[in-house]
Amino acid sequence: MALDQPVSQADPVDVLLQRFLHIQQQRAEHYTIFNDNFKTYLKNRSNTFMRESMQLTTTAFSNCSKQVRLIETGLLAVHDREDLAKLIRTIQDHEREKLRLTLTLNSLKSAFEFKTFTWQQEEDADILESSSQQRTCACCPGPHADGTGGSGQPAALEPTESEYTLAVQDAQLTLNDHVMGINEVMEEIREALASLNEE
Repeated sequence: MALDQPVSQADPVDVLLQRFLHIQQQRAEHYTIFNDNFKTYLKNRSNTFMRESMQLTTTAFSNCSKQVRLIETGLLAVHDREDLAKLIRTIQDHEREKLRLTLTLNSLKSAFEFKTFTWQQEEDADILESSSQQRTCACCPGPHADGTGGSGQPAALEPTESEYTLAVQDAQLTLNDHVMGINEVMEEIREALASLNEE
């Protein structure tokens, strides 16, 4: 059986489950590529590179989801296996949140790596100011002495360092929960497939 062939809702239940497991393996491979591309982006800072990576990833995951929806419909409408269709739907819900949280974490990490937060820039300024004070007098206030970032305008709303840290931790913990949920349901599907093969 060629698992890369388009899904047919009329396929036997065991074939539909095997196809689903194959699609999940493809998803894992797409994540590996996407994560590698994100690491490259943090180094080369090429927005064009990351935009192309996002387009490829979006297309890949969209294709996976379309195939999974066909499998879910086949299990429910053709084979009357609501129990298995619910397992597929549960994984789909977890996968949607997994992708959302992955993108959230990437956004937070890239903002940090590129030092876009005011508190990162102030840390750098403090280091430079400390170095400067070793060579000159400290009689003049620095550019941030008025709390406006030197521009005379209030700084844009952004997370504090502690808020950023908590946001990353919360997103990572929630992501881990969804990954665990996926793995647990995947095990149920493997057990169901094993039972079908024994019949």
